[in-house]
Amino acid sequence: MKRKWSGLEEFINFYGKNILDESTLINGVENFLKWCKEKKISMAVCTNKQEHLSIDLLKKIKKIQNHKKRLKKKLKKKHQKKPRQKRKKLLMMY
Repeated sequence: MKRKWSGLEEFINFYGKNILDESTLINGVENFLKWCKEKKISMAVCTNKQEHLSIDLLKKIKKIQNHKKRLKKKLKKKHQKKPRQKRKKLLMMY
C-alpha cells in the first residue's frame, strides 16, 4: 500500500534539516525572555511548526547564542592587558 502523503514526509524531513536557515528571533525577544525568566513568569511557545521541529529549532538557536557568548568571552580575555608583573618579566627578557 503506497502512502498518499509521501511528498509531505520528504518536505518535513528537508525542512527539519534546514530549519535554521531562515528562522531567527524577532528583535527584542531574547531580552524579553530573559526578563520573564528573571521574574519567574511562566511561558509557552505558540507556533505553526510541528512540536519536534519547534523543539529542535529552539535548541539550535540556544546553541548558537551560547557559542556567541563563549566567543565574546574569549575575545575579552585575549584583549585584556597583561598583569604588571608579567609585563616586567617580559621587559627584563629583552
